[in-house]
Parts: sequence; C-alpha cells; structure tokens
Amino acid sequence: MNTKMGGAPWRIRVPLQGLMVAGFDVNHDVAMQNRSVGALVCSLDEQMTKFTSNVAFHENHSELGTNMEALFVSALKSYHKNNSAYPRRILFYRDGVGEGDVEPVRQLEIAGVLKAIEKLCPETRLKVVSVNKRIQTQFFREGPPGRAAAAMNPEPGTVIDDVVTNPEWVDFYLIPQSVREGTVNPVSYRTLHDDPRGFGFTSDQLQIITYVLCHAYFNWTGTVRVPAPCQYAHKLAFLTGQSLRRVHHRALSDKLFYL
Repeated sequence: MNTKMGGAPWRIRVPLQGLMVAGFDVNHDVAMQNRSVGALVCSLDEQMTKFTSNVAFHENHSELGTNMEALFVSALKSYHKNNSAYPRRILFYRDGVGEGDVEPVRQLEIAGVLKAIEKLCPETRLKVVSVNKRIQTQFFREGPPGRAAAAMNPEPGTVIDDVVTNPEWVDFYLIPQSVREGTVNPVSYRTLHDDPRGFGFTSDQLQIITYVLCHAYFNWTGTVRVPAPCQYAHKLAFLTGQSLRRVHHRALSDKLFYL
C-alpha cells in the first residue's frame, strides 16, 4: 500500500547523474478484439524510487509501439518537472523483442524515441537494449567435488558475454535469480541502438547496471528476471489489457498503482 501511494520500501544506487531508465512491454488480449496495449515506465530519480507510467493502444494486435514518440514526450516532460532538467542519458529496455522484430523496432519505435529527444532535449544520449526471456539456452557451473550432481546453476549475477554470444552483436546473457528447484533461466540482452556520440559507460557497466536494476522491483523482496522498469511495464500493460481497458487517470501516472 505504501508503494501504491508513492512511497519507496528501499532504493538502489546508480552512480550516474542524469540517467533515466525506461522499460516498455506489450500485452495482447483476445477480449480486446483487435487491440493490444503497450506500457512505458520511466524512472524519475537516481535512486530508482519514482517512476512515470503511460499506456497506448495498438491496432491489429501489433507488437510494435506506434505511439512511442508521444509516450516519450510525456515521460521527458515528467522527468523535467521532477528534476528541473532533462536527462543526460536514456537507457531504454525493450522487452519481448524476437529476432524477427529487431528491424521493425528500429524503424518504428527507436525512430519515435529519437524524434521525441530531438524535439525536447537534443543533447540527450540514447541506448536501446532488447530483453528476450524466451530462449532455450541454459548454463551450468561445475559442482563441488564429491557431489552427486556434476553440474549446478550459476550464481545470481553471472554474465556470459563471449564464445556463445553473437560476434556481430553487442549482447550478453545474465543470470538474474537463484532458484531452488530445476535450472535457472538466463535472459538475453542485445544492444539495438547506441548513440554515435557515445553513451558514457562500458559494456561491463551496462551489465552491472542491468543486474542492479533487477533488485528495484518493489513487489518482490528479491531479484526479478528483468530490470524493474520492464517488470513495471509488464504489470501495467497486463492490468490495462485485462481489467482497465482504457488509459488510466493522469493523476496516477507518477504512482505505482498497478502493483
């Protein structure tokens, strides 16, 4: 209840001033006839305790966010209202991008984000990272001597960014959680867009920030599979598609009412 009203049960420290982290996800519901709903959630402070949330409806069950420019214009204005300045960097996690969706996402969604940035804050730098949970890849580590099981799950926070990754991409796998039964499922991350002026931190720092953001979801005391803004976007898109069936009231945009 505290979180729904705007409180923060804990916070994380991201030592990058002027960073806005965004997450976007889409929900498809047959009850909505030919419409899908996309949700964008963006951070408003360095401690990742304040967020702004917006939704938009897509026709023909489209996976692509056709209103990305308008959504980001609203998010950037909220960030400016909260900080009296626009963000220096935007780290945008796009959830649910399969291999066949990469080019459409670049041509439609990323182009919309860049238009919003050019309109309000052309000096802001953008990095877009796709998040793919639906993969078959599994990783194991060698168990201790004498154990019956020869292989064990990797420790939470394990990153794999060489040998099994694509040499033509900037990508990595992250083990975000610890599981008690079965095998842990890694999450695949791939950079779809990077500002040609440089973003300001290395691939190692991106991996660390991604893992740290998995601790910032206020509806669970442990880590979640994806960075918190992605999980918030998933929850908002699901609630809107399954129950609200319309855009939420503007007064709720800066509250995590959907948890």
